[in-house]
Amino acid sequence: MVTAESSSNETLVSVKDLKMYFPVTEGLLIQRHTGDVKAVDGLSFDVSRNETLGLVGESGCGKSTTGRAILQLHKPTAGFYLWIKTPIDDVEFTRKLITEQNVIVLPGSYTSRETNGINPGAMHIRIALVAPLEECIVAAKRIVNLINSL
Repeated sequence: MVTAESSSNETLVSVKDLKMYFPVTEGLLIQRHTGDVKAVDGLSFDVSRNETLGLVGESGCGKSTTGRAILQLHKPTAGFYLWIKTPIDDVEFTRKLITEQNVIVLPGSYTSRETNGINPGAMHIRIALVAPLEECIVAAKRIVNLINSL
């Protein structure tokens, strides 16, 4: 995880409403989409520093599919994001990241709703991990470069 400094309860990975659907088709020569098998439908969880997440369930419930989506072996149908804590204001960090490292992310404060005067997305950026793995790794290295330059 890319952080400047960390606290013991910092969220490292946040998955919200993960969906992984597989198409069902009919026909031999001309295949027609007739529906979807919903292997994972609306899964959300957070993993904080020093925590371990275990997926437990019956055969066929989506444990392996969830892991494969997180590892980018399957491209999720929807809803997989990584939240990274920023060492400076998230909007300023996003601007610097775009101009200095050519990495496009969303400021967390733009994607979260303020509640009781607190915006849970403030000081975080959101990255949608739907690009090929190699591109995600390059982007992560550029984020580290920016943090090290601050």
